[in-house]
Amino acid sequence: MNRIVQLRWSVLSVFLSMTIFPVLAYKGMHYRPDGISAVCVDCKHMYNRALYGAHSGFRIECSDIPVFGVYLPGMGGNMSFILPEGKCVAHYTPGRMDYEKGGVTIEVQVMRSFDCALWRLTNNNSNEVSVPVFFGGVSGKKFSRNGDLGVDPADCFSLKPEYCKGNKYSFSGDSVTVWYGVKERKEICLIIPAYKRSVTHDNIYEGAVKLNPGESKIIAYFPDGDIPLSSLESLMVQAEDERSTLASAMEISTPDEWLNPVGAALAVAADGIWGGRAWLHGAIGWRTPHLGWRGAYCGDALGWHDRALKHFETYAANQITDIPPVYSHPRQDHKQNMARAEKKWGTPMYSNGYICRRPGKKTEMSHYDMNLVYIDAMLRHFMHTGDTAAMRRLFPVLKRHLEWERLNFDPDGDYLYDAYCCIWASDALYYSGGAVTHSSAYNYFANKLAVEVARAIGENSWQFIWDAIGINNAIDSKLWMPDRGCWAEFRETDGRLHPFPALWTIYHAIDSRVGNEFKWYTATRYIDREIPHIPLNCDTSLYTLSTTNWKPYSWSINNVAIAEVMHTALAYWQADRPDDAYAIMKGVIMDNMYSGASPLNFGQISQYDAARGECYRDFADPIGVWSRALTEGLYGIRPCLIGDNKRVVIRPGFPEGWDCASVSMQDITYSFKREGQVDTYIIEGRYPSGTSLELCVSALGLREVRVDGGSSDWSAVDMAISRPLINVKLCSGKKNVVEIIRDASREYVPTGAVRTVGPVLFTQMESGMLKWWQPSDAGVEEQDTNISKAAITSRFADIKPSKCVPVDIAAFYNDSVSNIFRNRYESPRPDVTTLQIPVQGIGEWCHPQLTADIDDTGLRRLSADGNGTVHLLNIPFQIPSNGRNIVYTSRWDNYPAHVSIPLKGKATSIYILMAGSTNHMQWGMENARVTVRYSDGDTTSFPLINPVNWAPVEQDFYTDEHAFSQPLGTEPPMRVHLLSGEVSRSLGASLGLEGPADRYIPSGAGVLLNIPLDMSRGLESLHLETVSKDVVAGIMGITIQRP
Repeated sequence: MNRIVQLRWSVLSVFLSMTIFPVLAYKGMHYRPDGISAVCVDCKHMYNRALYGAHSGFRIECSDIPVFGVYLPGMGGNMSFILPEGKCVAHYTPGRMDYEKGGVTIEVQVMRSFDCALWRLTNNNSNEVSVPVFFGGVSGKKFSRNGDLGVDPADCFSLKPEYCKGNKYSFSGDSVTVWYGVKERKEICLIIPAYKRSVTHDNIYEGAVKLNPGESKIIAYFPDGDIPLSSLESLMVQAEDERSTLASAMEISTPDEWLNPVGAALAVAADGIWGGRAWLHGAIGWRTPHLGWRGAYCGDALGWHDRALKHFETYAANQITDIPPVYSHPRQDHKQNMARAEKKWGTPMYSNGYICRRPGKKTEMSHYDMNLVYIDAMLRHFMHTGDTAAMRRLFPVLKRHLEWERLNFDPDGDYLYDAYCCIWASDALYYSGGAVTHSSAYNYFANKLAVEVARAIGENSWQFIWDAIGINNAIDSKLWMPDRGCWAEFRETDGRLHPFPALWTIYHAIDSRVGNEFKWYTATRYIDREIPHIPLNCDTSLYTLSTTNWKPYSWSINNVAIAEVMHTALAYWQADRPDDAYAIMKGVIMDNMYSGASPLNFGQISQYDAARGECYRDFADPIGVWSRALTEGLYGIRPCLIGDNKRVVIRPGFPEGWDCASVSMQDITYSFKREGQVDTYIIEGRYPSGTSLELCVSALGLREVRVDGGSSDWSAVDMAISRPLINVKLCSGKKNVVEIIRDASREYVPTGAVRTVGPVLFTQMESGMLKWWQPSDAGVEEQDTNISKAAITSRFADIKPSKCVPVDIAAFYNDSVSNIFRNRYESPRPDVTTLQIPVQGIGEWCHPQLTADIDDTGLRRLSADGNGTVHLLNIPFQIPSNGRNIVYTSRWDNYPAHVSIPLKGKATSIYILMAGSTNHMQWGMENARVTVRYSDGDTTSFPLINPVNWAPVEQDFYTDEHAFSQPLGTEPPMRVHLLSGEVSRSLGASLGLEGPADRYIPSGAGVLLNIPLDMSRGLESLHLETVSKDVVAGIMGITIQRP
């Protein structure tokens, strides 16, 4: 490259160097609201806001400055403008981008009826301006995730020499044709009204557009090489018409300026995930159709019922109807170490009722149960439309699906369902044939709605009735935990409950209407107490949520995922906690839409995710859930048009401090205004004939309800929580003006009735004719008793080496510690097709071949150097330098389930060196148990709990103050490095391990315990029992500390 070319690339590199700007380093607000736009001034993020074309994957990648990437799909070039000196102001108005710098503006548009991009340059100065234009780099190169945020290189759209190779230019007037491609030559066409231009020998177009005062000129990009006959000005007008029509699908206005642009942004993003026949998994990354996941909710929420129905009918044609289940359970894939189902037609999983994931490909088997969310969205579509013709066409699909779910996930008929990667948090999530709350809740809702659908179209509904009743009762009796006031994550096949549910467990149960209002409220209080709340940098009073606090980290298990947080907000609205619901929504707005990299983004993962950081833009799951949270949650629009009793309940979820709000969509327009003691609602529904409207609002101090100027009847809501609620019946198809008139005095007293649900006390209150239940904490322990007891064994404050006597346990050894993942743990296994831990005892269904090399040669070398003794924290342990060196226990048949080791004498403590396995599905649970028996027959037991005093031998726990914090009052386990003998609670730090992921310890590490004893009593034995099915727990050494 010669000196001149080097200089040119250097200048462009300086101009484009912001492509690698580290998003997480930015601490302030990136964008701020301006009407329905988001605006930034002199910011430097690159290729961070996409403008989507005509559902083909074509898009323009805009930046905070006028530098653009084009995706065809495939790298379609880089265009940049150098504007006069001044502050650079960038406006994202949903669907378009505008820039202003030095008196020159650039309006950027895309067409939505066909693929085309347009830039209008306008000179607002009093003097002539020349704007340099650069273009090049049309390579057609595909990126791993289509150039998405946080997952592809940040500079993938930059102008690079390798992208320009092979580009050939031809000119005809203002028209510029660029040929590209190696195996197949293709062309794109530009119109650039430049007064001078050239192409450098390294294939970069350089030009300049001259603008007189007040003059505008338009640059256009046509990806298929064809220039339409229409003028560029008419195309620009058409582009804005298409954009504004699209953005108007949801128009909202509230007192919160940060929220107001979100309605239009949601409509534009939702259009970005429409693929023509079905909703896509993402607008950029994962731009592929998926029948499941929650993107499909957005069609009906936005009033695009035709698109919604197209999606459901497209996938109805993909349901298997001619392959009966000829093979019986279990059908695990031995090539995948039995971690997941065998992909074979005729197995229970891949048989009649199964729906294939890609339209038109009925021969393709996926590893997800995507049926579940697809059916849920389809039933909610019926609730929105009441379309009996569609119900009749799709009823066989619904019926086959429910039969398929029973066959695969409730084969024992107990009405509780296993979950087979059927929600967003599917990767690494497995339940080993257990009874799972979220999948059981989905099936409850599906059967409950199937009853209504069957009745509406004259079909038999008895099977659905019995199943809905059975599932609801089973969840209530076997998965609800009365002491904790929430549902268990799952129930193992032996009946053990996982007591620390994830966000998805709580919100899915509430969203599926499992339980009642008392349980919904109480379950959200579990989230308040137990789920990590992560404060935002921009305002520490705001927060976001992690999905769990489980360790060790695995993708989709413990993340800050936007859709998960927003679905939780929806659940809070459904639990009648509007202020708290909006606080959660506001946290997402500030995190993902303004302080993140992309303005008004519906991203997948938050910048506050410790493992992944901010990644993906306009992802289907958050778009779908946002659409429901806005419409059903904040604006409270809840239609149910199935059957004869068609009604739409409007239950506004506005924060108490709001005095106005409005929304306009295809199906409904309504506004709210508070003036003094009068709340006025103006509501106009555009629902099918025969639909009734009901307004459900707070009414403390109610004096009168007026509708259209006249006094109106109302009815009280029986199960109102936190505030009294009333229902007011209205008419659809007309404008209703409702006035809720209150007295300034709002006195209320308790009735004497109380109810306790878990740790929440509900006291019934009354004010005049109104009654409601006021919640308060009835008292909840700050710490789980088992966790508190486990924490005792991880304290080492009173070691007395001179009093320590090693116990010879060589006769009990049954293996070498290094063999733990060299075994095949094949039995006992569930007798159903399920997701489970692989046979090597490590990994999960996404990583079925995973293993770890546990190497104890370092510890053996220390033993040899110490004549059979190894000192850890100055505690002597008798550990052999050769042969077996551990006694393993397990629920697997490979080892005994428990072992007893005789002891004698008296002691103040027993120190135990242990090693074994655990995983994220065993977090917070008793993995194993150590019991000391005294000579008088009494015992004392201590649970081994991940992450308090038990840890996986192969890796170190990541610990922070948020999603990966230790349980209250505990420290990380004391680890012993098997290679070096180093003892530390922060072994990962000394080994240089960073972040939550990939914290594998070279050679592995054990766990050191201290069992406190009653030194006045003689000892008889120490008993170790493994409790969890997935776990192996072993003892390497025991040392007694004498009085």
